[in-house]
Amino acid sequence: MGWLQHSKGMPDCPDYLDDIAKAEWADACQQLADMRLLSKADKTALEMYCTTYSRWRIAQREVQEHGAIMLVGENDYPQKTPFATECDQMQKLIKAWLQEFAMTPASRAKLRTEVKKEETKTGTAAFFNAA
Repeated sequence: MGWLQHSKGMPDCPDYLDDIAKAEWADACQQLADMRLLSKADKTALEMYCTTYSRWRIAQREVQEHGAIMLVGENDYPQKTPFATECDQMQKLIKAWLQEFAMTPASRAKLRTEVKKEETKTGTAAFFNAA
């Protein structure tokens, strides 16, 4: 598991993050620490993920309160609200960040496969080198 060896440690949560982002920071750091994937080097990526998550939650709250569609113009043409558009954009970014951190089912499955391949190579190499 050599490539998984990180400089371990909990990165400091930036003070400027709002309450939603700070709560997500704590949750994400705990999950990553539990998976042994947390490193101080992840600070900036975590910061971007958590601020994106906060933007999504705020936009989602607005969509829940006011709806995703507004009627525009004389003919009441239905149009997606800016908050609904923000939700869609933030969801795509969140998914990408979660994949970066191996926090989706598919990315964890890929990570397990890569670890098994590395362990197999290490085990095989150790076997033949011992002979």
